Amino acid sequence: MLESVTGNNKNPINILLNRMEKPDLKLFNSDWDFVYELLNFLKTFKQTVEFLSVQKGVTINLALLFRSEIKNHLIVKENDSPPIASLKQNMLTKFDHRFPITDLQVLGALLDPRFQSINIVNEYLKEKNITPVEFLCQHATSLRSYTDELNECKTTEVASKLDYLKSLATKHSSIQNNNLEQQHYLTSLEKECYSLFSPYNLEIKDVLDFWKIRALDLPKLSILARKVLCVPATSTPSERYPKAKAYDSSLSGRIVFVHCFSGVGGRTGARAPLAP
Repeated sequence: MLESVTGNNKNPINILLNRMEKPDLKLFNSDWDFVYELLNFLKTFKQTVEFLSVQKGVTINLALLFRSEIKNHLIVKENDSPPIASLKQNMLTKFDHRFPITDLQVLGALLDPRFQSINIVNEYLKEKNITPVEFLCQHATSLRSYTDELNECKTTEVASKLDYLKSLATKHSSIQNNNLEQQHYLTSLEKECYSLFSPYNLEIKDVLDFWKIRALDLPKLSILARKVLCVPATSTPSERYPKAKAYDSSLSGRIVFVHCFSGVGGRTGARAPLAP
């Protein structure tokens, strides 16, 4: 919305204010400078929303990446104007409370080779005094349905089909030494975890493509990946669907229609109030 009032719209706004007999609200160059600064400040949030609100794609793996970007963006800089500096300080005060780090977000990052070594993941695991391999194994085996499926998985080790492995590590990896993989007491699940954290980064465009290829040599972790990566990072995609589309012919449209008009959650026959 702010973008629409910048550029060639500056003069019409002031003319309109004069016609409304409100010249005291006229915007001067200093005011426009603040509008541009505010637009630049909000750009990071806009990009974050666009990435995390896609309807057909994995987003839980991006949650911590953009959380780190936003928190870094809220650090006050020397050239920030007083209003922007105050805005950043207020937002940063309760940032950790409003955007807590969850195990699910960490799992999403660990299951994507591109984001395994971001600092926020390393700090979270260090605080819990647990290694990435232990963290993955702990959550994998804690899921009853996942454990049942593990028993049906083939334990035969299959050679990786990825022939485009390259050294892509740009940050300090959580696991640098894989000598433990040679020890006999490691379970097949632990071996898969060490393979996932190998000192190679995979040039992938989509994390689903990665797991589709590696499902053969990482059969157990691929099941966990399917369970974790299907979770959206935000509820925005579902909230985009308005109740006004009650007559939509799609299944979701019919579900919304039933919810709005059949008294779901109340007594039978009661009509749920319509959204404004």
